[in-house]
Amino acid sequence: MAGNEVMDIVAVWAETIGGSDRPTARVNKTPSGGHELILSVTLDGSPKVLTCPVRLGQSQEGTQGLVWGAVRIAPGAYKITPSLHAIGVLHAFVTLVGVPEIPAWDGRQQ
Repeated sequence: MAGNEVMDIVAVWAETIGGSDRPTARVNKTPSGGHELILSVTLDGSPKVLTCPVRLGQSQEGTQGLVWGAVRIAPGAYKITPSLHAIGVLHAFVTLVGVPEIPAWDGRQQ
C-alpha cells in the first residue's frame, strides 16, 4: 500500500504491540507526564510502529507541536484526531477498539 494512500485503520488495544497481522495499539505514559500512542501496522508485508503524543479529547497544538486527540465514540472505542500522516509511510484515519473503561490518557486511577 502506498504511503500517500489514505486508509481507515481499526486497531485493537493490546498489552503487547506488534506480532500480529492485525493493527494493534496502546497508550503509554511518557517521562514528561504526557501520553504517547503506539500503533503497530503491517504495510506491504512489513511491520511498522508509529508513535505520536495523544490526549483525551480534541487535538491541541502544544509547545512541542501537535498533540493528537482521542475522542470517545462508543464504550471502548476512540477515534484519533486528526488523521495520522507519516509521509511516504502511512496516511490513516485511526479508530482504537477494545480500550479499557478508564483509558491510560484519562488521568483517573484504574
